[in-house]
Amino acid sequence: MKKHSLRFLTLTLIGILICSCQNDDDFFNENQGNKNELSTFNDIVLGKKLENPYSVTNMKKALNNLKTSSKKSAKSTDNFNINVETTHLYIKFIPKNEEELAILKKDSTLILYSYPLDYEIVEGTGYYRDPEVPEGQPTYQYCAIKVNKMLPQEVESEILEELFIPDEDSDDASKSRKKQFSTQDVNSLVDESLKITNNLKETQNNSKLFARRSKWRPAGTIRVWDENIGTTTSTRRIFSHWEYYNCQTGEILRNCNSGTGGPLPLAEFELKPEEDNCCKRAIYTYTTTTTDGSYVGVEGVKVRARRWFTTHRGIANSSGYYSCDGRFRRPANYSIDWERYEFALRDGWLNGATYNGPKITGNWNLNLRGDKQAYYATIFRAAHHYYYKDIKGLRRPPQNSFWRTQMKIRAYLENVSNEGSLGAHAAGWRAFGLYSPIKMYTYQRPAIETYATTIHELAHASHWHMDRSDFSDTETKVKESWARGVQWELTRMTYPDYLSREFRRDDYTLVVSDMIDDDFETEEDTTNKGYYESPNDQVSGYTIRQIEDALLHQKTWNSWRDNIISKYTNPTEEHLTRLFSAYE
Repeated sequence: MKKHSLRFLTLTLIGILICSCQNDDDFFNENQGNKNELSTFNDIVLGKKLENPYSVTNMKKALNNLKTSSKKSAKSTDNFNINVETTHLYIKFIPKNEEELAILKKDSTLILYSYPLDYEIVEGTGYYRDPEVPEGQPTYQYCAIKVNKMLPQEVESEILEELFIPDEDSDDASKSRKKQFSTQDVNSLVDESLKITNNLKETQNNSKLFARRSKWRPAGTIRVWDENIGTTTSTRRIFSHWEYYNCQTGEILRNCNSGTGGPLPLAEFELKPEEDNCCKRAIYTYTTTTTDGSYVGVEGVKVRARRWFTTHRGIANSSGYYSCDGRFRRPANYSIDWERYEFALRDGWLNGATYNGPKITGNWNLNLRGDKQAYYATIFRAAHHYYYKDIKGLRRPPQNSFWRTQMKIRAYLENVSNEGSLGAHAAGWRAFGLYSPIKMYTYQRPAIETYATTIHELAHASHWHMDRSDFSDTETKVKESWARGVQWELTRMTYPDYLSREFRRDDYTLVVSDMIDDDFETEEDTTNKGYYESPNDQVSGYTIRQIEDALLHQKTWNSWRDNIISKYTNPTEEHLTRLFSAYE
């Protein structure tokens, strides 16, 4: 009876939230947009299933082989005093909806993958969705957990294999764990298990060599091209001509065949071809060009390096540099999920935006430019700014909680929506993590436009979160002018020369930036393209947080203005009424 009551309550709440949002000016259908969207382009394709070298069964076989080999060679079997027992479980989660997927993602100790970990990846750098999963349901999630970890009871799961992982080398584990087995024995055991399961390449079959191989730490840089930040100078070598010379003396010749052109000789004589003493070399010219733009770090992105069932993670700093929290002895698969705890990007209705990198030993340095992954990286930069960096005292957008899960941002591969917008926000769709409240349509546009639009839509989300009871009934002019102001203020923290759109009397006004910036007298002097008509903008000195506080519970253009005047003392407030009137 309790289960039925809870289900009824959940469905009722969903119905209330959806119905209450249908009057929002920016509410729209989740499935709208270009039907030819390439959301599945370059998705992961799985190959054959691999025999699991870390299964308890195979590890016991490998240990028995080593002990048998030691007996035959008259070596002491004490060298392999290893107790093979279950240390981890290989788990498949089967979330039925976004609410259950959100439960899994709230646990930071669960390192989830959308594809099984014991299959070859044949091709693809994007997302994987199991073809068996019904439409509208999240795909299966795979991970390895320690054997004593409690599983979330709300989500169906299946134990695929019991594992013995003796070679896990993470920074946290190395600080707290006592050494149970000798490093040499562990390496020999893992090598033998890889060998008997046909997972050891021919070049790696020398077990003694690999036992001595030093471990390496996954690290590198993740950067994206931004045509609005900095400049890049490059030098290009261009072939000019062949230069002929005497192979013995080095004297320059016109060519090896008399009278057939080429540079004039610097010597009086010329060799004949049959003398076979004529050499040539390529002559190049060099051109240097400087272009606007540079590669910038994708700050905050979390990089994962996985080898079988062990994953180490690192977070990129402002330069894009990351260093993972553990080491490996052999190659590892690098990957990126374009998400953090508070937000996640999507490249489809339920598909997470991901980048599946190479399987290598050593650093992974990634420079993104001109493709959908660069698009994701730029959206990520802006969302990370609003959620995790300095925002001049503003309120954050809705944060992750039980009833309000990760903010989902769907990145459409379009440069404008069917309605002619670059982005959209629909607050009601965030209930229980359903759908994506924010939609982006700035693919192939300059990075600064994508960044600014992301800030704009998150400003709507923050406004709704601050004032849920009044947001739906607030005038469009108020909502859009506020979001436009936050867009101007925060985008300029990354792009100091950012200018907003030109002055127009519509719903997307620049009144917020006009209240913040200094006076200017002509259109050319403006730092925001705001109001400049005579007698000019005389308002300045308000902070973005003051304007946000005055916005609370204000539904109309004039009530917002009046609340600003009543709440603060500002020497330019006498001009505020005229400024607001200028945009009507």
